[in-house]
Amino acid sequence: MVGGLSFPEEPRWRDGLLWFIDAGADLILAADEDGREARRIELGFTPGGIGWLPDGTLLVVDVVGRRVVAFTKAGGPSTYADVAPLARLRPNGLCVSREGRAYVATIGSELDAAPPRPSGNIILVEPSLRQGVLFHDDIRFPNGISLSADERRLYVPETFGERVSIFDLESGARTIAPAPGTWPDGSCAAGEHGLWFADAGSPRVMRIDHAGRTLETQTFSRRCFAPAVNGRGDRLYAAVADDHGAAARARRTGAIVWKPLDGSCQGRTCG
Repeated sequence: MVGGLSFPEEPRWRDGLLWFIDAGADLILAADEDGREARRIELGFTPGGIGWLPDGTLLVVDVVGRRVVAFTKAGGPSTYADVAPLARLRPNGLCVSREGRAYVATIGSELDAAPPRPSGNIILVEPSLRQGVLFHDDIRFPNGISLSADERRLYVPETFGERVSIFDLESGARTIAPAPGTWPDGSCAAGEHGLWFADAGSPRVMRIDHAGRTLETQTFSRRCFAPAVNGRGDRLYAAVADDHGAAARARRTGAIVWKPLDGSCQGRTCG
């Protein structure tokens, strides 16, 4: 659908457009289903996850600055939340509920860190801008977090845990869905009862239910780093690239690609 990207990540479907970041070019892009560019936001910082407040304000993680940045419809940017005091190393993923609660994942360790890795954590930024740590115990490089369709669960792929943690946001209970032999990365809801997650070590995206059972695997042309589903539930998008390193980013072989779905796994229609 879109090619020539440095390192695409964090695709989100909203209002008929697929939004995503190009982390290697410090960009946020949006394209329609034919791949026509509809928005381009040059950031000046390395982006992580993206999401939207109820009034349409775009939020994006500033990975190095350890903050969440807001872009209002009238312009921007401005610091929405400084999460540095609560972050474990630095933030990465972000998702935002329909009520405006922003969930921020911080990774806890560098990509090349030797085990045992320090735990990452999940920070909640309330609409009042009050911050707190929701989950902090044994989260092994949280990456590409997302909300369930009913927003009662938070999906946390753990890249170096070979698993996805599913947190019940009402009770705080945690279900661990083992994914041995994978590097779970970006995720998105798959209907009411499951999720898609990308296996960053391979060219595949996997669908599991809330009990952790694998239901479906879709294979693409290159390594997959994050999925998204359109509003009709009939397309599965994947952010793909040869690799995440500097040499691969310079080749600009990253892309957004898609495969058809039967419509039964409708995803969330906002970030």
